[in-house]
Amino acid sequence: MRFLLLSTLWSFVIPLNGAIDLVDAAVLIGIFLWYVAAATKGHREESELVGPAAWIEARVGNRLRRAVVTAFLVYAAVAIFVSAEPFAEGLVHIGSNYDIDKFLLVQWVAPLASESPEFVIALLFAWRHRGTLGLSALISSKVNQWTLLVGALPIAYVLAGGALSGLPLDERQTEELLLTSAQSLLATLLICDLDFSRLEAVLLAAAFGVQLFFPGTEVRYAFSFLYLVIFLMLLLYSPERRAGFFSLLRPNR
Repeated sequence: MRFLLLSTLWSFVIPLNGAIDLVDAAVLIGIFLWYVAAATKGHREESELVGPAAWIEARVGNRLRRAVVTAFLVYAAVAIFVSAEPFAEGLVHIGSNYDIDKFLLVQWVAPLASESPEFVIALLFAWRHRGTLGLSALISSKVNQWTLLVGALPIAYVLAGGALSGLPLDERQTEELLLTSAQSLLATLLICDLDFSRLEAVLLAAAFGVQLFFPGTEVRYAFSFLYLVIFLMLLLYSPERRAGFFSLLRPNR
C-alpha cells in the first residue's frame, strides 16, 4: 500500500506536464525496484497450492520445477509479444469500421483481456475466504501498472523514435489520468486502515459504474473532484484512516 500511495501521488504530477517523460519513467521505475526489493524482504507464509501449481509441486522435482515455471514465463512473454500489436491494431480497425470510439475500445477491451487473470485469481481467493490474499494480489497488480507499465511508456516512445521530451498527452488522456489518480487515492485511503467493508466496496463500484455512462469532459473532472472531496472528508473525520494513511508516508522502523 505504501508503494501504491507513492506512485499514485506522483501520477498527479504527470497531467501538469502534459506528457509522460523520462523523469517520470525514472521515478516510477525507481519506485517499482524499491517495491520489489521490499517485497523480497517481507513476511512470507506457506500457502496451500491448487491447480497447476499443486500439480507441478507434486509431480516434478525442485530443479525441474524451476525449469517448468521458467518455460511458462517464456511462453507467456512470447505470446504477449506476438499478439500485442495485432490485437491493438485490430481494436483500432474495429472502431474505424463500426464507428465506435477507438479510445474506449483500447481503454476497456484491452484491460479486460490483460487483467482478467488477476481478477479471477482475486475472486478465487475471496471465494475460498482468503480475501486478504485476493486484495493483496490486486494491490500488487495496481502497483505494477502505476510504476513499471506507466514508466515504460516514455522509454518505448523514445526508442521508437519519439522526442526526448516524452510521450505527449492529449486532453482526453489527461482527463482519464487525473480521474484514475483520484480513484486510486481514494481507494488507498479506504484500505489503509486494513479493513475493507461492503459499504466501501459499493461506494467505489457505484461511483465507477455511474461515470461510465457520462463520458463527457465535464463529468470526468466532476468525478475527479468528487473523489478528492470524499478523500479529504474521510481523512479529516476518520482518525483510523488518517493514522493509517500517514503511516504509509513514514519510513519503516
